[in-house]
Amino acid sequence: MPVGSSFLRSYSTAQWRLLTFRSPQIASEDRVWFLVCALAITWVTGIGRYWDHGSADLWQYAGLGSVAYAFGLASLLWSVGWPLRPKGWSYANVLLFVCMTSPPALLYATPVERVTTREVAMSLNVFFLAVVGTWRIALLLHFMVKRADLGLGVGATAALVPLVVTTFALNAITPDFAIFAAPHDPAYGIVFALSYLALFLSIPLLLTYLMAFEKRRKARRRITSTHML
Repeated sequence: MPVGSSFLRSYSTAQWRLLTFRSPQIASEDRVWFLVCALAITWVTGIGRYWDHGSADLWQYAGLGSVAYAFGLASLLWSVGWPLRPKGWSYANVLLFVCMTSPPALLYATPVERVTTREVAMSLNVFFLAVVGTWRIALLLHFMVKRADLGLGVGATAALVPLVVTTFALNAITPDFAIFAAPHDPAYGIVFALSYLALFLSIPLLLTYLMAFEKRRKARRRITSTHML
C-alpha cells in the first residue's frame, strides 16, 4: 500500500474536490488504495454514528452498518445506471464515489448531547441530518448528471430512483434507521415523512426512468445503424 505524505495529500485533495462538486484526479494505479481508504473512513463514520447511542446493536457500534450500506447503495446505483450506459460506468467507480461521500456524516458523531439540553440536541441532530442528507443528494445528482454524463433530466431521474427505493426500503425494514430516530424524536418524523414521499414518487419516477431508458436505447440503435451504413 502506498504510504507517506504524497499519497495522503493526493487522497485528501481528491476527497476535497469530490465534496466540493469537482472531479477528483485519481491515477489508475491509486484507485484500489483510494477505495481502501474511503472504505476505512466509511467504517469510522459508522462507528461515530452510534458511539453514544443507548440502544444500538453490536454490529452498529462496530460501524458495520455503514459499510454494508455503502456496498448496498453502490449496487443499487450501479444497477439503475447500467441500462442507461453512463460514461465510465463500473461498480468499482460507483462504490468509490459512495464511500467518498461519507465524511459529512461525521457531523452525526458530534456529542451535542454532552453540552446542551436534550431538546436542543434533538434540534441540532435534525439540522445535521438535513445538512448531510442535502449535501449527499446534491453530490449524487452532480455525479449522475456531470461525471456520468447523463444530462440533467436522465441523470436526476437515475439519481432519484435509488434514493426513493433506499428511503422506502430502510423505513419499511426498520423504522428507526436514523441514528436519533426514536418515535418521539423530530428526526423520526422527518424520516417517516420521507418514506411516504418516496412511496408517492415511486411510480412517476419509475415511468420516467423507463422512458429515459427507451429513448437512450433508440438513440444507440440509430448510431449503430449509421455506423453500419
